[in-house]
Amino acid sequence: MSNVAAIFESDLPEFLSNRKAVFIYIEGDNICDKKSFFQEMSLKMKFPSYFGFNWDAFRDCITDLSWLPMQNGLVVVYKNPNRFMGSQPEDWNIANEILLESINFWKNRNIPMFIMYA
Repeated sequence: MSNVAAIFESDLPEFLSNRKAVFIYIEGDNICDKKSFFQEMSLKMKFPSYFGFNWDAFRDCITDLSWLPMQNGLVVVYKNPNRFMGSQPEDWNIANEILLESINFWKNRNIPMFIMYA
């Protein structure tokens, strides 16, 4: 879990004070399984119509995001992840792994990405 360092809250104030980041709010109360996770992410992250609603397509889209003006960074606030985590722990682990991998993907492209679970 070396990716966690990229989302320490101590890094956030400096990041937010110097940038106009894109904020995405994921409503976890709408997510109880893989299907509803893909629906919420697709809607809130404005995935293109070709999004295939599977893990490979999710990974592809979250490491593209060319349709979002995120050159100044991206902050994803995922409220209440416990619903998905508790109802479908295996799918939650896959989703979380892809989200954390995307932090490093964007970091390697000099675009900061933060994921906050609230």
